[in-house]
Amino acid sequence: MRMGERRGFTLVELLIVAVLGVVVVGATYQMILTSQRAYTIQTAQIQGQQTVRAGIDILFNELRELSGPEGDILTMTSSQIKVRVMRAFGLVCNVGIFGSPIRVKKIGRFFASGDSIVVFADNDPAISTDDTILSGAVSSIDTTQSCTGTDTAQSLAVPSLFIALLAGERVRLGAPVRGFEVYTYGLFSVDGDYYLARQSGSTTEPLVGPLSSNGVSFTYLDVFGNVTTDPTAVSQIEVTLRSKSNVSGDRGPVADSLTTAIYLRN
Repeated sequence: MRMGERRGFTLVELLIVAVLGVVVVGATYQMILTSQRAYTIQTAQIQGQQTVRAGIDILFNELRELSGPEGDILTMTSSQIKVRVMRAFGLVCNVGIFGSPIRVKKIGRFFASGDSIVVFADNDPAISTDDTILSGAVSSIDTTQSCTGTDTAQSLAVPSLFIALLAGERVRLGAPVRGFEVYTYGLFSVDGDYYLARQSGSTTEPLVGPLSSNGVSFTYLDVFGNVTTDPTAVSQIEVTLRSKSNVSGDRGPVADSLTTAIYLRN
């Protein structure tokens, strides 16, 4: 072929190549966008699942130690529950002549001055209908005491036990003593979002979230499985947590929910 007979690409051929290139690049870009969207949705789903599971774990660990008949549930609504949760435990090994102080064998952490406690009073060991739970605050502590042998013990001064003694209540050896703190668990608004949070006094501590506006639901059941509004009759609490995400899928915002039943101590 002579030099003068060589031909280049025609304009039509260049346009075809350009169009095909655009189609390939567009298809590739669309695949990347689809993959990125699927990854974002999947990540949001996993985060939602982790959120509700972590929240259920927190509530399960705190609420399963409650006792409705012993007054551990203070107030309850469909979205919040105010409880006293155990933070220390001991067994009475000596009772003062005036009902206070009581010497307590240490099981777990030490009690502290100012702790709120409840003590089991077994008035007549032969019957159970006169048993009761006494409450009070520890005014002072002596940590130099012992029970038997090398058992570590504390002597707790609890003024209200003296009043209980005057009323005929008896704290006996071996009686359980529980130190507790009062918390409200439930749905709280923090910085414009909803969280499962724990409130003590005026301090609100977010635990997991964000959740939907109905992200925490409590249903209270008695021993027969019937819904109850009486805190002392609660035997089981059904908890539902619902997550929230700003990511939207084919069926709307990505979210997850989890429901579990928590059986109380007694």
